[in-house]
Amino acid sequence: PHPPLSHISQIGGLYDKLFVLKPDLLARLADFYGIDTTRMPLEQLVSRSSISKSIYFVSESILRTLKLDVQTKLSVINTGIRVLEYTGMKNIDCEYRLCQEGLHTLVAQQLVKRQVVHAPVSDLLLLYQKRTQIRAEEFTAETARQLKETRCGCFAMVSEMDEAVEANTEGCATSEGGAASSSVDPGAESAVRRHLLMCAAMWSRKGTVDVLISKAEANSALIWLGNTGYLATKYEDSAGATAATARAATTAKRAES
Repeated sequence: PHPPLSHISQIGGLYDKLFVLKPDLLARLADFYGIDTTRMPLEQLVSRSSISKSIYFVSESILRTLKLDVQTKLSVINTGIRVLEYTGMKNIDCEYRLCQEGLHTLVAQQLVKRQVVHAPVSDLLLLYQKRTQIRAEEFTAETARQLKETRCGCFAMVSEMDEAVEANTEGCATSEGGAASSSVDPGAESAVRRHLLMCAAMWSRKGTVDVLISKAEANSALIWLGNTGYLATKYEDSAGATAATARAATTAKRAES
């Protein structure tokens, strides 16, 4: 059953009500994901329905503004970013999973400190390619070690990818299949753009991993990675990076056909 919620007094009337989660649920979420409550106060995690299917992170200023809208003069289209979703799954340590759309905010800003596995891009590619029932020993040794220390339930697999680009490249880029951040040094003859790739996945008591994005999203990520050469990072050597790029390119061709 869904955890019970207590309701904030009606906020507005032209837009959805917001519901506050019970303290015991918030405490379990904070413990499982290691939420940094100094930068992400738990009272800013709210739901838009009484069954709490999805949990949103709303900024303090927006919440305050909505609560002050006693005359319902605001017309709200959307509020907050979806960060957690109820799964209803049994035999896991937390019934809420991370949402892909809020993953970059949570991980890149280090708002969650637990259930985060840092891995080479080759392991992320394996996750996209096989998608289900991937054994820990199929990943690289360090990733397998981190997985075995991860509690059963949802986790984020995070990879850093360095891409060689022209020196005059400016700005930032966004990748498929997960948020990506990048920075380019325009002063060098050949610059490097750094991407931060991440994907939500589920770690089971059986010792296997299942990806939590659709097949279409996984294929889209493979196509992007297959068309983007990348350099080795601190998590893998250049041989591993070259082999992973080749596998991504092969899989991308299959996905496009």
